[in-house]
Amino acid sequence: MLKQIFASQLRLNVFVGIATTAVNLVVLAVAYPAYLYFLGYETYGVWLILATILGLAQLSNLGINSAIMKLVAEEYGRANTNGIQNYLTTVLGFTFGLAVLWRGNVWPAVAAHTLLNLCIEPGLLEKALTNGFSA
Repeated sequence: MLKQIFASQLRLNVFVGIATTAVNLVVLAVAYPAYLYFLGYETYGVWLILATILGLAQLSNLGINSAIMKLVAEEYGRANTNGIQNYLTTVLGFTFGLAVLWRGNVWPAVAAHTLLNLCIEPGLLEKALTNGFSA
């Protein structure tokens, strides 16, 4: 019976996607009260802000990982080590440029101890929000 239901890869993928979403919902429903209990509302709020900033930073990836894997695999298949070095140098430079832009726009609003201790100095968050996350 199950073999007929999951006869195609598409059906199996759809089922696994739905099951994964259901499991994630259950885990989140259990995790949020635990986070609030152990962290408290203020620290949990700061943690959510940092998680949101990191999530937005991941959007700036622009699909570079997938593209570089494909291109490096093609050059590896051709045994072209110079091509691999060119691609890696280019993507490292591009990623470094994005990091410099990201650091210049966001980092002054979030101090290093904030990331390590999950606490914000009084007034720093308000100052960052009013200044638009810029220096």
